[in-house]
Amino acid sequence: MSRRIAGALFAAAFALAGCEGDAGPMGPQGPQGEPGAPGPAGPPGPAGPSYIVGFASVDGLSVPASVMASGGEATDSATVVDTAIGRYELTFHGDFSGVTSVNEVIVLATMLDTNNFHVASASADEFRLTPTTFTVVVYVWQTQGVGPIAADGDFAVLLLI
Repeated sequence: MSRRIAGALFAAAFALAGCEGDAGPMGPQGPQGEPGAPGPAGPPGPAGPSYIVGFASVDGLSVPASVMASGGEATDSATVVDTAIGRYELTFHGDFSGVTSVNEVIVLATMLDTNNFHVASASADEFRLTPTTFTVVVYVWQTQGVGPIAADGDFAVLLLI
């Protein structure tokens, strides 16, 4: 047999039989590898703070209309003016300097009494904001009978961020 064939057979027999003995001392550390690819993005972080900027309940049946209760994180007080049947300008007074746009605030209006199928809605295109006031125009109407008609009624408004 030639040496090559004998060497190949020896190597194959050695590989099949396995090695025995200790591995010997560890060699020196190799060079630093290249950085790996970035991993997948993690989950989104927690939402920022949210709170009730202001709230008010309004007696729209009294003449003149009046605020029954008000408060909230940025609200010290609230005032209301009934400008026509079913139309109210509700102004929250306080510190609104942290609100840079009316688009940051969600305004919810709801009726406190619905005995005649009253509905309340805040008109977003009529909001007015200054560093110390936030004015919301609320419309109230009755849907019982022939169709919706402007009507006075008690309602509540929430300003949320």
